[in-house]
Amino acid sequence: MATASDTGNPPRPLAPRLRVGDGIPVFSLPNTSGVSVSSTVLLEPGPLIITFYRGIWCPYCRSDLMALMNATFEVQSRGGSLAAIARETAPNSNRRFQQQHRVDFPILNDATAAVARSFGIGWTEAYLQSLYDQFVADRTGDSPEPSWIEPMQARYVVARDGTIAYVDINTDYRVAPELAAAMAALRRL
Repeated sequence: MATASDTGNPPRPLAPRLRVGDGIPVFSLPNTSGVSVSSTVLLEPGPLIITFYRGIWCPYCRSDLMALMNATFEVQSRGGSLAAIARETAPNSNRRFQQQHRVDFPILNDATAAVARSFGIGWTEAYLQSLYDQFVADRTGDSPEPSWIEPMQARYVVARDGTIAYVDINTDYRVAPELAAAMAALRRL
């Protein structure tokens, strides 16, 4: 099966991505204690920086989470808050990471990738199927589950009213979203 890279066409994301000026979709996801946290509650105190990760298992994502942790004081001093969204692939992996590194902002589990899809930052099922076909020797015809969708690494700065003030989406998972630019957008709010 030809892949997007074989044909010279780049892989396609799921849906049109949200842009600066768009409102974020209202969502609710469980935190590392299993308590549902809504975007509405996250926005109550002020602006919000939301960062999507492929998963805590990803070393690039963990490194970016550590950088975000180092920015927590400045974000909070400007009336903002932080939230990380990562699909948990191993039981309690998000919780262990949060406890081990004393992360004091929520790490939310987007188990079905529904929130990533609503932001338009996942890959199409056809692209994922091409990847699946490359790595699976058993050609039984099984398709990847929709919950297998991994988001692109992305960072949003969202104004208190839910409007996106800044967005950085990286299709190359090795490149972290630009934290300095997100902090500058937060300062302007």
